[in-house]
Amino acid sequence: MFVPLMYHLVDARIDHPMSVPEDSFRRQLDWLGDNGIPVLTPDRALAAAEPEHTRQAPSPGVLLTFDDGYLNTVTTVRPLLDERGLSAVMAVCGSYLDPATLPDHIPHASQEFASAGDVRDWLAAGHAIAGHSYTHPRLTGLPREELEAEIDLDLRAIESATGHRPATFCYPFGKSDQAVREVVGRFYRHAFVTDGGSWPHPAHPLAMRRLQVRPEWDVDAFGTEVVRALAACVEPEDANRSTNVRSS
Repeated sequence: MFVPLMYHLVDARIDHPMSVPEDSFRRQLDWLGDNGIPVLTPDRALAAAEPEHTRQAPSPGVLLTFDDGYLNTVTTVRPLLDERGLSAVMAVCGSYLDPATLPDHIPHASQEFASAGDVRDWLAAGHAIAGHSYTHPRLTGLPREELEAEIDLDLRAIESATGHRPATFCYPFGKSDQAVREVVGRFYRHAFVTDGGSWPHPAHPLAMRRLQVRPEWDVDAFGTEVVRALAACVEPEDANRSTNVRSS
């Protein structure tokens, strides 16, 4: 299978647990290439999470994901990916695509987000997008009606702004429970958690675990964590049998 790597910002100027320095990110991409670890296209990676493709799964690799739809993902991350011929997934909050709908209070390290035009350019360059909720609340604490609205409005806003309907979702704060997954599953084929869940597997497409890349990791620590996660995700069924799809 594959290991989804979770990033948010790539910016050395922002000291935050969700902001990886640009030089570190560059070294991480080079380490993956130097060590022969494929960076899978989103389509190829997620095909491995489809039941009918289990016997045609790619060699173990990684999928690059970037949460929150920051402008930084377009201005800093995309050039580094494009120059290496790599593609990634950007998770987008629908209300962030237009300044007129941007919430007054948002829980992020940066307040600069990609516009609808930026996201269209990202897609045109061969990258992918995912839903991330309309206003980025903790979905596990919402009443059912509000939960459904967060998912539905997000998807509608993304599709209206970009002309593209994503099939993948990233839970805000990486958190989900059975009720949240049930609603998300009505709109999306795949969804990513942060803690808990299982490494990507066709049996658990709505609770696929990611490895959060941390800013304090040097390239050796990054390599150690990636190798450890790759070993876990290719273990035969044992690694996915205890799916751990609790609220995380």
